[in-house]
Amino acid sequence: MKQTVPSYSIYIAIQNNPPVKYEPTIYYGNMSTFLTQPELIYPTATSTFDPNDTVPSIYRYSLGIQRELGFGTVVDVSYVGNVGRHLIQQYDSNIVPYGARFLPQNQDPTTGTPLPDDFYRPIPGYNSINTTITSGSSHYNALQVAINHRYVHGVSFGVSYTWSKVMGTAASGWAGGGSIDNGPLATYRPWRIWNYGPASFDQTQMLAINYVWDLPKLSQVVNNAAVRSLFDNWQLAGISTFASGLPTPIYPDTTDRADITGGGDGWRPMLIGQPKLSRGDRTFDRWFNTAAFGRPPQGYYGDAPVLPVRGPGLNNWDLTLMKRFKLWNESSSLQFRSEFYNVWNHPQFNSMDTSAVFDPSGTQVNPTFGQLNGNRSARVIQLSLRLTF
Repeated sequence: MKQTVPSYSIYIAIQNNPPVKYEPTIYYGNMSTFLTQPELIYPTATSTFDPNDTVPSIYRYSLGIQRELGFGTVVDVSYVGNVGRHLIQQYDSNIVPYGARFLPQNQDPTTGTPLPDDFYRPIPGYNSINTTITSGSSHYNALQVAINHRYVHGVSFGVSYTWSKVMGTAASGWAGGGSIDNGPLATYRPWRIWNYGPASFDQTQMLAINYVWDLPKLSQVVNNAAVRSLFDNWQLAGISTFASGLPTPIYPDTTDRADITGGGDGWRPMLIGQPKLSRGDRTFDRWFNTAAFGRPPQGYYGDAPVLPVRGPGLNNWDLTLMKRFKLWNESSSLQFRSEFYNVWNHPQFNSMDTSAVFDPSGTQVNPTFGQLNGNRSARVIQLSLRLTF
């Protein structure tokens, strides 16, 4: 099945282009000469787009098999996928080339530091020119398994498992976004390599279990009015979710504030080892192999992939315990509900320090690099009464 994706709001940004919007900047002036000088226009926030763009499309496909196993249970096994083509992307067509700040002709002779970038961009005088194209792609492929047991003898449950992979260019900005893990597409690096990787929302494995259970009646052991009223007709329901972690970028920096590339599409650390640690080697202070990343030499952009590490996964249990008390007639009742979110109060970490800071010798000096530093909500208990009449 093919589906077009009407995501054209990004083209509205071209309204900021001159002459619709002017933001003049005058260099080498002072207040005495300001009013006598002709206005100099330095266009800012300039945008453009490919006039021969293509409508974005997504192709969806699936193949599934369903089978009744008996005892009120049905299993569904499916292969599901989709392919995105001609997705809206952006790149800066006027970005400073790699090494441009290192060239002698681009140095300020009075300070020995590089001149402002606008003096030696491919189109001098302009700053960034955000160019919209429809060249992005994405791929999703998944094995999906669902087992459902209908409500029989006071028990119902459902199990769903997904093993999947989501890949694409500009990992979390396929509709013109600009998150830090992808930013705009590369201008000088081959962006089909530089920007291609797992999506920032890619979770390799996810298991969800839902269940409802009518708890055994205590009156079957001790049968009297008080026991029937207080300890019969309790129901337990819940959802348990287990999922693998999300891919995360590494943010490199230096203590000496060195300009590593002198321009271009930015730089990433060197990948000098395997970032992933086995489950037994992971700790709170070292969730991934921090020694796997190094400082690139000046003039080199690094070789780490766009999202080289994964954060902590999810192990969450939500439970509900409830009972309905009959009142003066069949249509009147009082329902008591107790809801427990993250009932076991497991530590639910959701982020880590991915800022690698290198000194001039190439040593990583951030002491919290690789340490878990964010968490999901702790246990929450909610009690309620509902009167029906």
